[in-house]
Amino acid sequence: MKRTISLIIAIAVMVSMFIVPVSAADVTSVGEIVAGESVLQADINGVASFSAGEYVIDLNGHTWKGQVLIAGSANVTIKDTSAEKTGVIDASQIDDAMNIKGSATVVLDGITVIGAHTSGDALFIGESPNITIKNCVLTAGKVGIDNTSSASTVVVEDTTFADFNDLIPGLPKDTRNGAIELRANAKITLKGNNTFSVNTIIAKNDHTNAIKDSFEYGDNASATFGEVYTVRADDYTGAKITYTYTAPATPTPTEPTTEPTSEPTTEPTVEPTTEPTSEPTTEPTTEPTVEPTVEPTVEPTAEPTNEITVPVEDVEFDLEAMGGTASFVDHGYGDKIGLMLGYGNVKSLGNLDLSKYSKIIITYATHHPYLNKYDDMPCNSMFAICTNGKPVGYAGTDMRAEAGILAQQDTKDSTGMWANGERTCEIDLSNVDYNGEVFLSHYNSTGMEALVTKIVLVAAEGATTVVPGGSTDSGNTNNGNSNPNTGNFMPFVIVVAAAAFVVTVVSKKRAF
Repeated sequence: MKRTISLIIAIAVMVSMFIVPVSAADVTSVGEIVAGESVLQADINGVASFSAGEYVIDLNGHTWKGQVLIAGSANVTIKDTSAEKTGVIDASQIDDAMNIKGSATVVLDGITVIGAHTSGDALFIGESPNITIKNCVLTAGKVGIDNTSSASTVVVEDTTFADFNDLIPGLPKDTRNGAIELRANAKITLKGNNTFSVNTIIAKNDHTNAIKDSFEYGDNASATFGEVYTVRADDYTGAKITYTYTAPATPTPTEPTTEPTSEPTTEPTVEPTTEPTSEPTTEPTTEPTVEPTVEPTVEPTAEPTNEITVPVEDVEFDLEAMGGTASFVDHGYGDKIGLMLGYGNVKSLGNLDLSKYSKIIITYATHHPYLNKYDDMPCNSMFAICTNGKPVGYAGTDMRAEAGILAQQDTKDSTGMWANGERTCEIDLSNVDYNGEVFLSHYNSTGMEALVTKIVLVAAEGATTVVPGGSTDSGNTNNGNSNPNTGNFMPFVIVVAAAAFVVTVVSKKRAF
């Protein structure tokens, strides 16, 4: 009996060694989406309905033109893992983009959802679903979220409610074009840093008396409401209620107030009273004759022999390592790597000592026609070098004050479509003395992003850096990763990013 049990256990162990985990399914059409995880490998079209089971759908940077209908007990997550976050559910010329009912559980993460330009919603909500929306962009001709049920649970975090024409220029939009519609005592929880490019709430069926109580706030966020109107039950006359959303305050002042008060009060008062009185009386006769003759001859002569000074060279960034792809054939680029920037996309350039560089040159292209500034934009479209990972804004949304801009330069109007109108943006760094992580952000023009095809840092004239002799390591931080080996001697490269960006030295004979 014991032998039989041992044999069964041994067989079970051997079988388990050959079990292969189920991988995500690659899909190229709506009909291929199945329970489990599906990853889009191309743009798709059509309507999908989910009423039971668990689904994880990764848009993977692609566009789904159609509708998503979720009901029953379905558990559905729709996300976008692409670096550019260009995954879109687009029903701009159809109807509501997503219709969510029943007791479904839904998570939307990092995607853009666009409802119809006339009478459409990005999300229409009924019955009692549990919905979490994070890092998304919502817009429609009517509203971003239409919540019709007090039994629903809706949490919105770090999400943008955009004007329809910012995302889909050229199509007429519904006159309502608001952010949120609430009916029948429905509630929504706002958390994090939500952005409202459209500043209206639409209420219906005399719900306006409770409109101020219809929002709950996480992280100390709040909203200030304007005048509240009485709304007729049969239409939306007078239904617009203005409000201003206030994101939570960043609790940064707490850290610096504790450390500086403790260290200066303890250490300086102890050392001067003990060491100066004891050491000079006991050791002056021995130490002055020994230590001064040892230290000057050892320390100063050892360090210089292990260091060399090298010139700082121009550096070209590897766009693929930054999340770029070769999927811009339709833009005229063949298999060339491109990086699409705009609508909140921010890219880290790594830890840089900008005092050693004179400028950064960004080669880019746009749709045609492209204007640097439309009348409703608060500022010109531009590229910016910043000190944090926050976007500088887009079209009608201005976030420049929060981005920590070090230097910037406006873009230019287009002269041709994409590759035919390729041009450069040169950002002057000659007056920038900053050493730390640097971010690249693009304030895009209305409805138009910029396709970046090259980023080059130009070394300042005569700039040098000191490195250990015989070493190819610049000593810059790279989250534990050493500098990538390109086959060149690169102690002077000051570009190392969290993603281990590969850099290539550009010839001193510059072609710009």
